[in-house]
Amino acid sequence: LRSVITARLLVATGAAGAFSAASYGSKPAALSSTNLPGALFPPGFKLETHAGELVDAAEALQHKHVLLYFSANWCPPCRRFTPALKDFYEVASRQAGGKKVEVIFVPSDEDEASARAYLRDHMGAWLMVPYGAPERWALKKRYGSWAGAEREVLGTEGKRSGIPTLVLVDGASGDELDLTVRAKIEEAAGEPTRVAACLHSFEVCKGHHSALGGRGW
Repeated sequence: LRSVITARLLVATGAAGAFSAASYGSKPAALSSTNLPGALFPPGFKLETHAGELVDAAEALQHKHVLLYFSANWCPPCRRFTPALKDFYEVASRQAGGKKVEVIFVPSDEDEASARAYLRDHMGAWLMVPYGAPERWALKKRYGSWAGAEREVLGTEGKRSGIPTLVLVDGASGDELDLTVRAKIEEAAGEPTRVAACLHSFEVCKGHHSALGGRGW
């Protein structure tokens, strides 16, 4: 009975194709070794740009407010939130006198082509953790955020939320600074004064982190 109900729910949400263990593959053997404390990404790690190019993560994230966005195109709540995040990002980039916010898409799409299409067609000029990188799984485990379908790969231990999830992190250490940032961005709704207040809250989180002995920028 449970399997029948699950199948009906997946069809109703249009996500049935995404919920295949084969689509996600097996848990990478390197998963545990990449989920290292004290660093968001290992030295020399490359992130994928909106245009499909690879850039050095450390350079791209230096002096930025870093938002990790756990999402997928098949997920209806994700599709509803992504435009709000894009609006926030564009307004924030204009207000900051330069690009001070970096969004990193951590995909839960069923395949690489779908993840790239979602980034290209629906997101801003953001970065993406390459689909085939074991760091994609490591980030999900570190921050406890993955889709229900991915439990066949990641299990349920340590899970705090499904998708979409947005986390403000320190760009160097990867320390979690704010897990409530999604609600703040939804409330800002692209309105310049509210976006400015949201950016200020990022600065406050960063200041608290540094005061408590964080590694800083």
